[in-house]
Amino acid sequence: MAPLAPESLPPHLNFFHLTGRVKERRSIKVSSKGVYLLEFIVTARKDTEDDTEPRSEDFKIEAWGSLATRLDRSLRPGMYVYLSGVLASRVFEDRGKIKHLRFSLKAERLEILGG
Repeated sequence: MAPLAPESLPPHLNFFHLTGRVKERRSIKVSSKGVYLLEFIVTARKDTEDDTEPRSEDFKIEAWGSLATRLDRSLRPGMYVYLSGVLASRVFEDRGKIKHLRFSLKAERLEILGG
């Protein structure tokens, strides 16, 4: 199969969709640049390839700006949610001068489905 030409690719390939239950949420914070950040954990069911029992997986989600402030008023553990956004990576150095790579799911949209 021939590779896709750049002009035929969707404009945004780094995208995720996730449904699951809010497991925990942390207090809202303000970044050093004055932007609100709300972090929370969503547990999603993951089917296995060999049709054995499904298992759950936890995902750490970040919501920034106005989405963070809106969710701070309404998001509670146990709620069933749909969210979409982008995968982001960040390199940081710990106190021992060791570099680490951290991935996070940055929510751009969240809908509360129930719970």
